[in-house]
Amino acid sequence: MDRSIERVDDLTEVLAYYINTYGKPIPNSLKKGVADKLLGFDEYQLAKYNRDSAVKLKDLLCLVHPRAKSEEQNTMFKRLLEDKLETPRIRQFSKEHTCSNEQKNPICGII
Repeated sequence: MDRSIERVDDLTEVLAYYINTYGKPIPNSLKKGVADKLLGFDEYQLAKYNRDSAVKLKDLLCLVHPRAKSEEQNTMFKRLLEDKLETPRIRQFSKEHTCSNEQKNPICGII
């Protein structure tokens, strides 16, 4: 499980796949693997992938009951349950990086 999951949304995808394929109950080994991997993500990553999907991060947290490593992580999980995670900052570009129809800027991609 450790090598197959790289991003937070991989956790929800794995759980959604299992539920759609096999239904319930969810094996404890899967819950434990997901909980262990969930402990490795920070608030930025959780906020970035906190989306409406078949299995939400809230649902995942309630299903696997990860044991927080620190008080800071515990409060982060509480903020996740309350939808109060700090959202990721969107990088702001200066005016010199704006794209026009005539130019092809590597930052803007192919126009």
